[in-house]
Amino acid sequence: MLQLVSNEPQMITVSGVLGIGLYVRGGAILRLGGPLAVLLSFSLVGVLAWGVMQCIAEMLCIWPISGALTVYVTEFVDVELGIAVGVAYW
Repeated sequence: MLQLVSNEPQMITVSGVLGIGLYVRGGAILRLGGPLAVLLSFSLVGVLAWGVMQCIAEMLCIWPISGALTVYVTEFVDVELGIAVGVAYW
């Protein structure tokens, strides 16, 4: 019988909550603004996420270190925010 390791139930819960929220919010946007609003909102968030990942990839090419995201946030933004990002990714 397959056993789940300690963090797998947490990841299943997070993905279930985010998936339901995405469907519910998408339905509310569809009802209020129509299909163009849904397409624009999801496209905007997708382009924003793509841009952030491109910036992280550029910084990783320039300064390749272990635990890069928390170190980048600590170094370039704020120490407390770096701690918060480290806790969030832990």
